[in-house]
Amino acid sequence: MCIKNFEYLDNLIHTRKNIVLDSDVILDDYEESKYKNGIKIDVNDVIIDGNGHSIDARGKTRIFHILSNKNIILKNITLIDAYSSGEGGAIFNDEGTLSIFESNIYKSIAGSGGAIFNDGELTIYDSSFSKNFADWAGAIWNEKKCKLYNSLFNENSADDMGGAILNCGELSITDNKFTKNITEREEKFCVGGAICNDNILTISKSSFNKNKSANGGAILNYKELNISNSSFKENIAKNDGGAINNGNGCSSILESTFSNNKSDNGGAIFNGNELNISKSLLKENIAKNDGGAIHNKDGCFSILESTFCNNKSDNGGAINNDEGFGNISDSKLNGNIANDVGGAVYNDGILSILNSLFDENKSYEDGGAIFSDNWGKSTLSIFECSFNKNLSKRANNIWCNKGLYIKNSMIDERMFKSLNKKDFIILL
Repeated sequence: MCIKNFEYLDNLIHTRKNIVLDSDVILDDYEESKYKNGIKIDVNDVIIDGNGHSIDARGKTRIFHILSNKNIILKNITLIDAYSSGEGGAIFNDEGTLSIFESNIYKSIAGSGGAIFNDGELTIYDSSFSKNFADWAGAIWNEKKCKLYNSLFNENSADDMGGAILNCGELSITDNKFTKNITEREEKFCVGGAICNDNILTISKSSFNKNKSANGGAILNYKELNISNSSFKENIAKNDGGAINNGNGCSSILESTFSNNKSDNGGAIFNGNELNISKSLLKENIAKNDGGAIHNKDGCFSILESTFCNNKSDNGGAINNDEGFGNISDSKLNGNIANDVGGAVYNDGILSILNSLFDENKSYEDGGAIFSDNWGKSTLSIFECSFNKNLSKRANNIWCNKGLYIKNSMIDERMFKSLNKKDFIILL
């Protein structure tokens, strides 16, 4: 079988609309200077069917540069070992429309967007991205519109932001898998092991496993993040947010699972702004310091119809509300452990809990279920809740120094119709 070069493929692109490769394509030594920025696609409505073959840039050049208003389709093709010192190691979509089907891009390198830099419209189906690298956005930098379906992102890496993806536009992810992506620097500002989001990100039916970063092991969100029917497992952050760091953004999470994620603060999620969780499961997450599942620092959070079980940290085995605002309703917190205080919940803010169950939580110091350290203007309000078999050195269920209000709640089979204590330490 004869192997073709870049010039051969360039000629095909400029003479045919439908191209089916019959061999691999490899950059020749003498072609490096000519195709440094890739094969320029300045013609419209081109379909390139790789027919199972590959295009290899030998670590020297970009492969494709798609120009403005051009509609291009790539399918059944593998792009290997591409390089750009600037945008898009394998592909720079420069205001074009690009669709990719059943293809692979791996071992490509760029300054930004190791595999693809998208400054147009990009849609990807049934494809894989692996072992790509960039300073920012190991696999894809999205500047405008991008939709991903049923694709795999594996072992991509970036120095600073977005081990797999950096999103600055509108990004939709459906039925994708993100595994072992990483931001590599050990600095505290290194973020988003799989994804760094700086605009609008929607995720559904996707999984994030074993991704790693200093902050946001799987995702760092700066703006708008919506997640549904997805799972986050064994992601790690050195600092904050084992799975998700929502430091400055607004995040909504529905019917999703977080398990075995780890960080210093917020084993699963760190929140510094606005967080809404409903019908989700957070289990067996670990924080070295605060909030085994969630650490809310100066933010607002709402939890509805969710379960927290077997999470662990020093303060707030499941949830640490640190000078923030929180609402928990119709939820279950069971089997969570704090090495210090607040087996299930640590509160140093304003927290309301409604119609929820605290069962078999444990702290080794104070507040087997809840520790509320309300020295300032903080309050803890509990309505129609049940506390059973929680355990602590002091106050098996609730330790609160002031600002406690309880109504119609059962604590170890004792009904509290109404309890309002503003100025005293309460141990229940």
